[in-house]
Amino acid sequence: GNGPYGATVECIDWSMAALLAELRRLGLDKDTLVIFTSDNGSKAINGGSNDPLRGHKGTTWEGGQRVPCIAWWPGMIGPGEIVGDIVHETDLFTTFAALGGATQYIPADRIIDGVDQRSLFLNGDTHSRRDYVMIYQGPNLAAAVKGRFKRDWANALVGLSGAEFYDLYTDPREEHGEMIEQFQVKSMF
Repeated sequence: GNGPYGATVECIDWSMAALLAELRRLGLDKDTLVIFTSDNGSKAINGGSNDPLRGHKGTTWEGGQRVPCIAWWPGMIGPGEIVGDIVHETDLFTTFAALGGATQYIPADRIIDGVDQRSLFLNGDTHSRRDYVMIYQGPNLAAAVKGRFKRDWANALVGLSGAEFYDLYTDPREEHGEMIEQFQVKSMF
């Protein structure tokens, strides 16, 4: 009765409630950061939606990239806090290592994409250590977000009138691509 994903959502709700109850029962809830997030936007089929964002899973549009992230940590994260900062899923690895006192185990023989986001989790909005994210399609750099601006090479039109820059604060649906108007931000990319 709840569509093709109704049972999945019910299972997620039940399992999260069971996990949180067990953490409380064991007295570990105040020492445990629980993260609930996704890796991509909805496929936007069978009733899936990324509204108000444009795009879906597999695209470089914000609807295919930007996802909700719920963080729960009693006594550390206040209830109802809303954060608009950029966090990339790779940041979780580095952040968890730092929170767990295990940074010595982060490999030093390769580039680690994640940045330590403890400040964001402990201090809230505006304390992210990341102000950019690179978006790839396979091995190709397709778009980049820096602060409020996005440069989208994958969907850009050819020529000087090509729509390749978006101000995500004023145009989160990425409907009004700009080129000349955003020329001042071009150097950031």
